[in-house]
This record gives sequence, structure tokens and C-alpha cells, in this order.
Amino acid sequence: MLYLVSATYFKDIADVSHFVHPDTAMDNEASTRGTTVYLVDKRIVMLPALLGTNLCSLRPHVERLAFSAIWVCSHLGLVQFSMTSV
Repeated sequence: MLYLVSATYFKDIADVSHFVHPDTAMDNEASTRGTTVYLVDKRIVMLPALLGTNLCSLRPHVERLAFSAIWVCSHLGLVQFSMTSV
């Protein structure tokens, strides 16, 4: 029998709005892709390399604009609490 427990999840997300402006070709393409996908042998990027791997990449000891999301899920997988902060 499988027993699920409640859990708290944390996710830091880079704020790319300084580099990616609304309703531009880059914004439209990034919106279509949604996220960078990491596979075993390659990755499918959401943003051009200079942004995705350097300027907008969250790195230790480097100040970046970012959001943090926190959510708590019940043992049934239902979100009981969530919040974001800048």
C-alpha cells in the first residue's frame, strides 16, 4: 500500500522581465515554450543562450531579480497553502 505524506515545495524563478519585453518576438516564443526542458542528452531552451545560461540564470553569490514560490500540499496532493515573494 502506498502512503502519501504532506510536503512543502520551494521554487526560485528568475525574473526575466528586464530582458524580455511584452509582445515582442522573444516574449511570444518564450511564452510558447513555457520553460527550459532538461533531457538526458540535451536541453530545449526557453530563452537565447546569453540570457538563459548567463544573465537570467540563478547562480550562487550573484544578485539576480527573482521570485520565490512556496506551496504546501496535503497527503492527497491538494495545495493547502501557497505564496510568492520577490
